[in-house]
Amino acid sequence: MRLRETVLLTLLLLAACASATAPCAPDTPIPLPIHMIDKAALVPVSFPRGPAVLLLDTGSDITNLTREAAHRLGIKIDPLRKLPGQTVGGVVQDNIGLATDLHVGPVVIPAMAVAITETSPAEGVLGLDFLQRFDVDFDLGHGRVTLHTGGLCRGQRPPWRGEFQEFAISRSVTGRALDGSSATKPYLMLPATLDGHATLAMLDTGALLGGLVNPAFAAEIGLTPGRLARDPEAIAGGFGPSAPLRMHRFTALDLGAERIGGLVLAVGGEADKFPLVLGMDLFLSHRIWLSFSTDRVFLQPKLP
Repeated sequence: MRLRETVLLTLLLLAACASATAPCAPDTPIPLPIHMIDKAALVPVSFPRGPAVLLLDTGSDITNLTREAAHRLGIKIDPLRKLPGQTVGGVVQDNIGLATDLHVGPVVIPAMAVAITETSPAEGVLGLDFLQRFDVDFDLGHGRVTLHTGGLCRGQRPPWRGEFQEFAISRSVTGRALDGSSATKPYLMLPATLDGHATLAMLDTGALLGGLVNPAFAAEIGLTPGRLARDPEAIAGGFGPSAPLRMHRFTALDLGAERIGGLVLAVGGEADKFPLVLGMDLFLSHRIWLSFSTDRVFLQPKLP
């Protein structure tokens, strides 16, 4: 059986047996096609009516397409259903569409609801509703992402060479669901300490500025508006309206036993769901395994 057929069969069986306990242990690795443009990890996908390029985005609870891309690809849009969402620039209201026969590398998704946005990085984003079907090994510093349908077993660790850290994480922040309810704890939140202040950090491959500190947590650290006014300005684009930010150099970010000094993160915006977002600077300098099957994160500084 070819790899594509095997992956499709696996996903169909998982959908049909959602209430049963899935077997653990990573199976045959499935490489995800990735094109790196600067800090953006872009994934080519295809639909029955054509291809699209989506940003790989662990910070988006839902896969989305721009309205222009959805029309080009023949995605059916429900004009009466709205899905509210919080972005760095404020609240947006997305429509809902139905994508069928979505091909992501060798993986085929027969049907998948997507959000339809007015603005989005690339032609849309590939979000957590897709990624949570797997355990995901991010090696973006070497331009690689690998999916594992089996997931790790409890107590099992990734088959990496060298030393790395393991974090038991929480899923304390909920996201959106396409039926209008709250999704079930979609975000893996990593314990972190920024300039001596402990918090939980969301890991976001869509944070191309490197990361984001919300104003409330910045104030807790002691960053007053007057102090931030001396920092360089930046603009957060992507979803929804743009937002003015300040790029601040922090003294130290502690992730377990690892200390990262001099990290520059954006401060500001209106998305107060997460105190701290760690983005592509972390993903490009580390190998990161997100184990959605066991609520763990594994972190290793990038090896040569």
